[in-house]
Amino acid sequence: MKFRPDDPARGPADAKLTIVLFSDFQCPFCARVEPSLKQLEETFPGKLRIVWKHQPLPMHPDALPAAVAAEAAREQGKFWQMHARLFESQRALDGASLARYAKEIGLDVRRYQQSLAASKAGARIQEDKRLAEAVDASGTPTMFFNCRQVVGARPFDQLRTAAEEELKKADALLGGKKPDAGFYERACKANLASAPAAAAPVPAGAAGALAPAPSRSARTTRCAGTPRRGDARPLLRLPVSVLRERRAHARRGAEAVRRQVRIVWKHQPLSFHPNAFPAAEAAEAAREQGKFWQMPRQAVLGQRELSPETYERSRGRSGST
Repeated sequence: MKFRPDDPARGPADAKLTIVLFSDFQCPFCARVEPSLKQLEETFPGKLRIVWKHQPLPMHPDALPAAVAAEAAREQGKFWQMHARLFESQRALDGASLARYAKEIGLDVRRYQQSLAASKAGARIQEDKRLAEAVDASGTPTMFFNCRQVVGARPFDQLRTAAEEELKKADALLGGKKPDAGFYERACKANLASAPAAAAPVPAGAAGALAPAPSRSARTTRCAGTPRRGDARPLLRLPVSVLRERRAHARRGAEAVRRQVRIVWKHQPLSFHPNAFPAAEAAEAAREQGKFWQMPRQAVLGQRELSPETYERSRGRSGST
């Protein structure tokens, strides 16, 4: 993965492990992963580098102005100071607050205002967003450990496991030598080459398992037994890889254009939703008995009460055993 020489970065340029982080200053989960990344740096001193890439999401109206302010700070060599201030104050990212933070961290306020007026940051931020789209970093935070994708606000233990695995690979590639200027590209190439041709099944209880991101062709491959509804040859094929709470909207869309839209369900239980993975397992058990769509309906209606007892009640309503 390519990044600019002047992208905000922490850690040695010749680090064995480079973590490229796509993040959003207004995203609460991005704030949540920051302490884990800091702890990771302390656990592996001198062995990793963190490179920041902007990914202000449209749903966060203050994320783009915050990113612009951070870029103005970068121009004065104080990106990380502004970065810390923005995450400390996610609920106050309006223009007046951003200007106050610039003063508090010691920026030349006149240069800061000139940078904002000149819109210097826009092109850089858009370039980062295009890169995010190219590498499927559609949500935040998304990290790449030597090009191995790790998505979401993972707890420190999971990030440490991923780092240990990548550092072990790096040592094997280096063969006792120190990283040279081309090491990062070689490490990325090795990781991408080892990515599976298709996503392997995740064993029960392994909701937090980390693996290289599958190729685009692998992600779009239809799997045998995948729950789907609608005409076998629709005008529009709509794969669904979203949180369970969004399924209600997709269902209404399917009812409106029943013969033109096909909905394909793909599980994506996020690590910060503790009941999502057990709910997905319960839905899969229902699918084996031909009752998949009945089970998700009960899970959606009872989201606030998800528990083993809820799954048992849902099985009774759907006719599964």
